[in-house]
Amino acid sequence: MDRIKENIKTIHMVGIAGSGMSGIAEILVSLGYKVQGSDLSLGKKKNSFEKLGVKTFTEHARYNIENADLIVYSGAIAENNIELVAASEKNIPILRRAEMLAELMNYRYGIAVSGSHGKTTTTSMISHILTYAGLDPTYVIGGKVGQFNSSAKLGKSRYLIVEADESDGSFLHMKPKIAVITNIDDDHLEHYGYSIEELSKGFRSFAKMTPFDGLIIANGDDERVRRALHSIGRKVLFYGENKNNHLQIKTYEVKSTISQIEFLYKDKLIANITLKLPGKHNAYNLAASIAVSLSIGIHEEVIRNAVFDFRGVDRRFQSIGVISIKEHEVLAYSDYAHHPTEINVTLKTAKEIYPEKDIILIFQPHRYSRMVMLKKRIAKSLASAHKILMLDIYGAGESDNYQVSALDIIKLIKEDHPEKCALLVAESDIELQILNNIEKDSILLFMGAGGIDLIAENFMEKDQRKICLA
Repeated sequence: MDRIKENIKTIHMVGIAGSGMSGIAEILVSLGYKVQGSDLSLGKKKNSFEKLGVKTFTEHARYNIENADLIVYSGAIAENNIELVAASEKNIPILRRAEMLAELMNYRYGIAVSGSHGKTTTTSMISHILTYAGLDPTYVIGGKVGQFNSSAKLGKSRYLIVEADESDGSFLHMKPKIAVITNIDDDHLEHYGYSIEELSKGFRSFAKMTPFDGLIIANGDDERVRRALHSIGRKVLFYGENKNNHLQIKTYEVKSTISQIEFLYKDKLIANITLKLPGKHNAYNLAASIAVSLSIGIHEEVIRNAVFDFRGVDRRFQSIGVISIKEHEVLAYSDYAHHPTEINVTLKTAKEIYPEKDIILIFQPHRYSRMVMLKKRIAKSLASAHKILMLDIYGAGESDNYQVSALDIIKLIKEDHPEKCALLVAESDIELQILNNIEKDSILLFMGAGGIDLIAENFMEKDQRKICLA
């Protein structure tokens, strides 16, 4: 892949540790750029960046950008960020994350995965299948894939696979050859005037960015997706369980953490697909991935073997260990879910696999704006856990001026379930509250999109309670 611009030497990334940003940093380093970046929450990624030769700053400041020729910033960064303001004053070019991905996509066979839920897993599946098939794609993913031990790689082929982020409308910068839409749900509505109809129009506009000889692959069981793509003037391949889809999920069975799935495509049965991930939602993610793979000519048997080899993505119902508490076996999991739909899916999956175990949920709400809009649905979703330990809201760069708190969610849970154990817990008290609430063999589920993964790691490592890795 050629240099984006010959006169660009140093690229500064604002919010470099964010979802997808670190992957772009890896690609840019591979392309020969000097990369640096700032983030208030570098955490353990700081060491990874150092190994790449990426200089990092733990605060935002004007002097961070002094040597930069180009600025790339995350969607979580406010427009009045001091580094963006300084760059504008110095006439340094500024690109959003998606604009950089669009630059990388130029002259490539772009496969862009969009949707309210399932983007990361679907992008990872597609990347893995193409890699397994020997196509050596470039990919930029919002999470680390088990096989890759990374979220990005610069490949030698023409294929580029990326996540397309709808949260700030920046996915409209992309012009992929194949556009995937996994679903449309009421998340990230703040950019769309808090209107699900406007969000749906955004997805329609994204789909129309594909060329006339391109392909849209979409969830045909999602009515919002169907309406958004009506008479769009592009070739569309629908997938799902309903018979009116081009690629049908014919059968789905789960045993422990293994899914057995059959698909029907063009009247041909694609049988004996074994996915080492539980949950019906993953059957849908896989359907989208198979549709992409078949459309570019990957053989069915190669797909079957690649799927069997797929190990999943970090923090998607990820096992992080088995511990013994009060002589009870406790299975610990970490999950990225933060929207009510995602919460429901994850808790349903946990109950299907472990119907006899209590689920102790440690949940960190994400974004004040999301809590204002969805707190009733979030409370209803969380209530299906046996016990809920609630942390304060993780603002993700938002100001705390929405007049909402984690306690509001607990009150809503208690209104409908007065008997339910639902507690607001300080981070420093997590360990004590977990120990107090284990009464039988249980599932310990750390859930959220903020800093809760680090809280989970610290808990599992403390006092060397971990007795084996699951």
